[in-house]
Amino acid sequence: MSLGLPRSGTVRLVPHSSAWATEYWVERGRILSVLGVRIEEIEHVGSTAIPGIAAKPIIDIAIAVPTLDVVDTLAPSMARIGYDYPGDIGIPGERIFGRGPEIRTHLVHAMVANDSTWRNYLDFRDALRADAALARISLAQAGSGEAVSQRPG
Repeated sequence: MSLGLPRSGTVRLVPHSSAWATEYWVERGRILSVLGVRIEEIEHVGSTAIPGIAAKPIIDIAIAVPTLDVVDTLAPSMARIGYDYPGDIGIPGERIFGRGPEIRTHLVHAMVANDSTWRNYLDFRDALRADAALARISLAQAGSGEAVSQRPG
């Protein structure tokens, strides 16, 4: 399984790997071991959560928290398992933890439980899982396996 992208450079899509689901479950256990009851839910989201489509090889995980104010208190625990936390980087309704200083392998998106951001993540994932044609359209719009965009360093 090829996992990870350089923190700066071109975003690329790779063929789906069934190992991504296993990697999610392993990482879920690691996250729960340090955060436990401080989070309300944890879900595999993003393109690696959609069987059968190409994806950027980064495991996206969503965690639900009571309020965004508590996310800063999670940072020391997440650092113990290799995540950095830049604080509020301007994404409305969420905060992001990243694993991998040079090659980014995992992103954890913290958001308020049951708010519209949380529901949108899960609804979009579930719609793509339920409708292979919709998933293919989404993939085609993302570039169909080509390098799709440049990311800032």
